[in-house]
Amino acid sequence: MKRHLSFIAAALGMCFFASNTVAHAQVRADTGGIAIGGSVTGSTINIGVPPEQLAALVRQTADLSETQKKVIAKLEGELDLNHRNIDRTSKAEANNPVRS
Repeated sequence: MKRHLSFIAAALGMCFFASNTVAHAQVRADTGGIAIGGSVTGSTINIGVPPEQLAALVRQTADLSETQKKVIAKLEGELDLNHRNIDRTSKAEANNPVRS
């Protein structure tokens, strides 16, 4: 039992020492990276882009260009044409079963 307790005490001591060492480690981020050296609870993190500008950028990427709209319309038309061809073929096969 004594041996078990000394092992637990040693493990807890190592955890305390390791967490203490990490708390004092230097924090560094390379270009394009983010580093936080402590708690950020309740903090405001500024990424250099105002919220209004960020919202505009997100909206801009969501808007389709005229070329994209034309391509989508063309593909929708081709898909509709394919659906109509499949329907016609299915009806024709139903009315004229293949005989062996």
